[in-house]
Amino acid sequence: MPTLIEKAALDMFRKNNIFWKNSYFRNPNTKKSNQIWHLHKGSSSKNFVIFVHGTGNNALFPQLALFKTLLDSGIQIFSFDLDGHGFHSTSTFDKDSLHTCLKNALDHFRSEFDFETIHLIGHSLGGIIVLLYLSMYTNVNIASASIVSAPININPNIRSFNEVLSIFHSCFLKQVPIYGMWGSLPSFGRFKRREFPVRLSSDATNGVFSYIQTIKEYLGQIEVLKKISQIDVPVQLLYGEKDFIAPVDHGKEIQHRIKNSRLIKIEKENHFTTFFSAISEQHILEWIQNWKK
Repeated sequence: MPTLIEKAALDMFRKNNIFWKNSYFRNPNTKKSNQIWHLHKGSSSKNFVIFVHGTGNNALFPQLALFKTLLDSGIQIFSFDLDGHGFHSTSTFDKDSLHTCLKNALDHFRSEFDFETIHLIGHSLGGIIVLLYLSMYTNVNIASASIVSAPININPNIRSFNEVLSIFHSCFLKQVPIYGMWGSLPSFGRFKRREFPVRLSSDATNGVFSYIQTIKEYLGQIEVLKKISQIDVPVQLLYGEKDFIAPVDHGKEIQHRIKNSRLIKIEKENHFTTFFSAISEQHILEWIQNWKK
């Protein structure tokens, strides 16, 4: 049975003549599955975006508005649940193997689709996973990458709770017609966790916010800043001016280490709203169009 987010997505797809197919790929080691959504508008274009979402989200949230923008320009979408995420997926979040999730998804994509260009988009944790993939695998035929609000570490503080005020932000309110008011709200702690599960491995710490601790440990373990200097794919970095979870300084640290990269500060936006911003959408679309091979 479709979840609330899936119902909203399917309604949007029908209204906008978007074709969709959902399926699964399996982790070759664990045999667990991750759900995939392939979206297109009947275009003959073989340009694809592979989307990697952030912690506590899934393959369809919160990116439907961006998907429509990209689909309207003739780009096809391949989006998947990260390990441990997604209502219908069965995989678990294991900080020792999470970095292989994007590789498994791309291996499946390449075996199933006829494509000319691949552009990666990573949101929050998904951005870190994209950067890690690009640093580990070279000559993988990736045209470009856009990284949005990716934290190089997590140190929650009182200013992080300013994210709650996102519900009054114009960027958030523009999502309500797509997801509905309830559907637009992100999950946090136990809130909406059934809709957006995070299945942790058995060795993870217990507790309502154990997933945050797991992410913190994962970011400390991978030390992404030590690995990304060898990335040769063009990388765009989008960070919100008011983001206290993944501040602009994180973007500066990443940009300093990647030769072919640019950093754009999205004014007035925080961690949650930067991705919703029409300015971010436009930069992502222009970046993809600029790097079509």
